[in-house]
Amino acid sequence: MPTAQISFDTTAWDSWLKLLGMRMKSKGADFLQAAWLTIGFKDIIEHFEKEEGPNGVWPIRAFDTNRRYDKISRGEWSPPKGMRKGSFKSSNKLLQLTGTLKKSLLRGGSVSKKGHDAIIIQSPVEYSGTHEYGDNKRNIPARSFMWLSASAMDKMANFFLEMLTKD
Repeated sequence: MPTAQISFDTTAWDSWLKLLGMRMKSKGADFLQAAWLTIGFKDIIEHFEKEEGPNGVWPIRAFDTNRRYDKISRGEWSPPKGMRKGSFKSSNKLLQLTGTLKKSLLRGGSVSKKGHDAIIIQSPVEYSGTHEYGDNKRNIPARSFMWLSASAMDKMANFFLEMLTKD
């Protein structure tokens, strides 16, 4: 009586991987963009709510800035041109004086495809880089908000894989 056996070869896997590769080349950026719009931006919005970067809680607002905000709020100082005094309160969350920065991401930010396999996401707000990276000349600390948590990256990877393997 012959022994029981099973045989494996890579033929089926090779075909499946080739199909995934073709889908990745033609639709990779589209799938990444969909993952960003459904999962990624929500993660970044949470950074504003939690006031945290990839290395922990954002640095607190400077004492002098809080004092200035409160003086504007009480009407002792005029707000900068084009801004209303009600926006200035020392109790406001960091990076959310007017909400413009956060809202720029809620609208999808500026998402552009970079070839077939990458996307670039950026905030169109001109001062977003100052807050993301800090500014030593003006003594503004970095308060990174453009990053993805491990949980969001896992969810996006699963979403991406699901899209790639969909029939």
